[in-house]
Amino acid sequence: MTKKSSKHWLIRIVVYAVLIFALARVYYRLTDDFRVGNITYAIEYPKEWEIPPLSEEEQKKLDVLLNQKFTYLGKGAQSYVFTSEDQQYVLKFFKFKHLRPVWYIRWMPDIAPLSSFLQKESRRKERKLNDVFTGYKLAYDLHREASGLFFIQLVPSRHPKLITVYDKIGLPRTIDLGEVVYVIQKKGESLRTVLARLLNLGDIPLAKKRIRQIFDMYLSEYSKGVYDHDHGVVRNAGFIGDEPLHLDLGKFYRKESMKQPEVQRDDLILVATKIDEWLHSHFPEEHKVLSHYMEQQISDIYGTSFQFPQRS
Repeated sequence: MTKKSSKHWLIRIVVYAVLIFALARVYYRLTDDFRVGNITYAIEYPKEWEIPPLSEEEQKKLDVLLNQKFTYLGKGAQSYVFTSEDQQYVLKFFKFKHLRPVWYIRWMPDIAPLSSFLQKESRRKERKLNDVFTGYKLAYDLHREASGLFFIQLVPSRHPKLITVYDKIGLPRTIDLGEVVYVIQKKGESLRTVLARLLNLGDIPLAKKRIRQIFDMYLSEYSKGVYDHDHGVVRNAGFIGDEPLHLDLGKFYRKESMKQPEVQRDDLILVATKIDEWLHSHFPEEHKVLSHYMEQQISDIYGTSFQFPQRS
């Protein structure tokens, strides 16, 4: 092969590689890479992730709900989310592409130079998966109503149940729910969506009420020894109508020390700080009055004066 023909082949290979990469990126953007392979994981699922059988009434409601079609709503760090036809529920499939070792880690040979790295990466992903599933199970067991959870299946049932979901580009996909793990949760609005709507309407009193409701939700969790490690309150907490709830439950932990007032106070201040930062960035004119309101509420709850640090 001449130098000229070798150069042409190299150019072709580079062009093909670029095209393949570009097509892959287009596919990913169009579909968010939703596919069965990304929502299944062939592992031994712990028995403690199973839930008690539903009552006859609950099972009937679940069957009716699953006879609906589900339309793609979006994706988060841990799940793909679909909304039901009646717009009352969301169906979440876990994104195992983020909860298991990446493909090249799984295919690397477990030999001396690589063993330590492979084991460390596998343990890291195992902990992440365990934390997410334990969080949902904890919320279901101890905080089901306030978390909006209707049903969770954290261990594949192996009982065939076919449903139709419509992906991001509107194509129907048939999913066998017996082969996957999933969550059904009441559909809510994030706190930032609720506050933005109220503040755009100038409804400060109702905005205050909603913030206090979020505080009360956290206080209720503390009293049960439940702790949300995420603190992304403006995006991961919200409302169904007038009722507060957590939209994302993957960072729930059991922490008995949360029952202690001094521990609660520190965490509630962190929650309030996240709200305060968001208000300062997005609604600077309304921020001062709502910031003062949150300071007052925390001071009243714990009987000690609290003020947010002054911004420079």
